[in-house]
Amino acid sequence: MRNRLAARRIVFTTTLLLVSSCGGATSQSDSAQEPFSDSTASEQQSSSGGSDSSANSGFGELPDCPNGDVLLSHFPLADGDHGFITPLGNLGPPAHVFPTMHVYVTVNGTAYQSNGDVVLGNSKPLIAPADMTVVEINTLETITPGGAWMEYDFTFGICRDVIGRFGHVGSLTGTLLDAVSAAASNDCYESTTGGFADRRYKTCSYKNLDIQVRAGEVIGSVGDRNGNLDVRLNDYRKPALQFANQQRWSPLEQHTACFLDYYPADMKARYYEILGSQYQNQTFQRTQEPRCGEVAVDVVGTAKGAWFFQLSGPKQHDDPHLALVNDAVDPSIQMISMGVSAMAIGVPPGRHFFTPAEEGLVNREFSQVKPDQNVYCYDTNAAQGQNFTTPEKVLILLQMPDANTIRVGKGNGTCSNPQVMGEYVEFDR
Repeated sequence: MRNRLAARRIVFTTTLLLVSSCGGATSQSDSAQEPFSDSTASEQQSSSGGSDSSANSGFGELPDCPNGDVLLSHFPLADGDHGFITPLGNLGPPAHVFPTMHVYVTVNGTAYQSNGDVVLGNSKPLIAPADMTVVEINTLETITPGGAWMEYDFTFGICRDVIGRFGHVGSLTGTLLDAVSAAASNDCYESTTGGFADRRYKTCSYKNLDIQVRAGEVIGSVGDRNGNLDVRLNDYRKPALQFANQQRWSPLEQHTACFLDYYPADMKARYYEILGSQYQNQTFQRTQEPRCGEVAVDVVGTAKGAWFFQLSGPKQHDDPHLALVNDAVDPSIQMISMGVSAMAIGVPPGRHFFTPAEEGLVNREFSQVKPDQNVYCYDTNAAQGQNFTTPEKVLILLQMPDANTIRVGKGNGTCSNPQVMGEYVEFDR
């Protein structure tokens, strides 16, 4: 197991270097400074949780959905233009502390500079997967001391109850570009994420669009600034996913689906074979069901799942929070996916990973950690802190005072020594 963990560590430490998406196949990029969330800009600012599918507003003019799930006919990238597909539930703290609600399609040919930024010039066509209607386009300007650049994401409807989103689009073409060029958006805001003071993000939203796109049409390009394409799909026909605290998750998140499941059976089988990740000729495939990953992983009354830091309203970004979950590609490995809230006590943000144990107080499987007043110690092998290129050894302590609260502290020495919870940061459901 140590060798396999070491190999996985290589993948993790090299996928946290860029402003980009959450580390897919052959990618060095992860969302260390990823500004886009899994909701559209309007959903970030107005979502109040709950399970009312009327949140799928703006799509009422779309046709009714046909019976069955075969709604897509074209893959977003040509076969030679993409590599592995990273399943739902990938982690990229601090910006993606929680299991991501979108899939990542790796853009072949992406190369990286020594600082982790993408080498420019690798642009691949983005293809419409179905006849669809684009209803919102967001522009994202990344502003750094060395310059600024633009990316796009956009939300589209396939039928009345099935919607999707592409993220990290490098350029738009045709009517999509015309819509942004012709319109003036006053719906703009600036943000930072993950405590990275050298980068700011300006997002502007162009809403209430009605742009018809045909299946197979080239609608933009990907790979320009990022090694992955984000693909999100939401199906309001399906039962809502269940979380420990349903009110903390928007209707959009509760209806997350894997877009691969909406292709004909032969296409779906072909793409399922490349679910996983790859780095330096090492291949890691997800074989556990559900093969395309999962995002609702809370186990009520235990440590496993999503935890929130001082959250009173809708969550905007993942940065402050905590997730105690399995790895998206190799679920035999568990992760303490840590945001920025425990930095003050010496626990850095990052993916702190280990092989879970079925007994004792060391590296205990999260679903077996309960409000028993015990202090559980995690020797996490390696953790990506603020310096993402240098693994940091950190002992992390967990304790549940009750079923809806968890405390995070920093351990001393080794987990073989008795550990006492000293200073801690508290999270709740």
